[in-house]
Amino acid sequence: MASWALGANHPLGLIFDQQTSMAMQHMSIHDTNITMNGRQIWLPLELILEAFLDMIDQGKALAVDSSYDGEQEKIGPWTMPAYTVCDLDQTLEAFSRLTHAVESRIPATRSNETHRLGDAISSSVLSPNSFAGQFLARARETRFSQIAPGLRIARQQPFSSINVEEGKIRPILLFESSQEAHQDTEQTPWGEEVPILQFPQRFGDITSYPAGIYLTETDPHGAHPFEDGCKLILPYAIGENGWARTSDGALFGEKTHAKGPTASPVPRSTQLYQQGLNHFIQTHDVQLKHVLWHWADMVEKGKWAVDVDGVAGGIEKWREADTKDHWQDYQLPMSW
Repeated sequence: MASWALGANHPLGLIFDQQTSMAMQHMSIHDTNITMNGRQIWLPLELILEAFLDMIDQGKALAVDSSYDGEQEKIGPWTMPAYTVCDLDQTLEAFSRLTHAVESRIPATRSNETHRLGDAISSSVLSPNSFAGQFLARARETRFSQIAPGLRIARQQPFSSINVEEGKIRPILLFESSQEAHQDTEQTPWGEEVPILQFPQRFGDITSYPAGIYLTETDPHGAHPFEDGCKLILPYAIGENGWARTSDGALFGEKTHAKGPTASPVPRSTQLYQQGLNHFIQTHDVQLKHVLWHWADMVEKGKWAVDVDGVAGGIEKWREADTKDHWQDYQLPMSW
């Protein structure tokens, strides 16, 4: 199943292993260096085909005919909306579930003060029809501020001063830490430590910003847009213990192109909850709904405590993701 129409350089496609009856999407021939590194888990073909059907059912993959003249980039007979009604409804449902779970566990002495997600961002910054505009406008008020360990509802937007091209969307801070985001680095072949960009270069003038959950930048009319994609940036790097993993099972910071049954981790501050290699379509930042559903589950199962301010534990709680006893509590299942 060729992916010549997917916009990749040296495209390949969906590869089926006839010996094992397993399959995996390859956006590029270069992906084989990762998928055949001896550690990646391939999936039954039917699971991948079911994911494709799910994308169609949810409106994430739309078939159009030759008369289509909309703004969304068309690849073959397909377009991919930046977000769907289903995405928005499920994200609102996940946020509602999380906030109700927290509020039902807050001690009776709680404050009557309410908090709104949209209070820290001007409506003029967002298109009312964007995912962020719709989500922030419709998300329910909460009677607590701490939405996750060490993360409160955002009170600032560090990238609001950066101009972006018309139609494109800048990063939006949803839940912030009181601490600054950690800056990951990597070593060049000549031994120099250079910063790893957490956002595109055009946002590079902002060198200090809070740790927290960001809706990441996107081109809503591009080939593979996910307006609801998000990134958790911690104020420190984790992974050195070799337990923290992305959804595909890879260790944080591992050299995915290196072959062999084992790999060495490199601490990272941005890989928690991320997909790693997407087995279905082009890799993108994890959808916000998956993170919020997971947080609700952590509260409901008692893995996160609640106090008068909301979710307790402090920012150090996230270090559990790199421990033998708790790493599985911080790894999201694979998703398209």
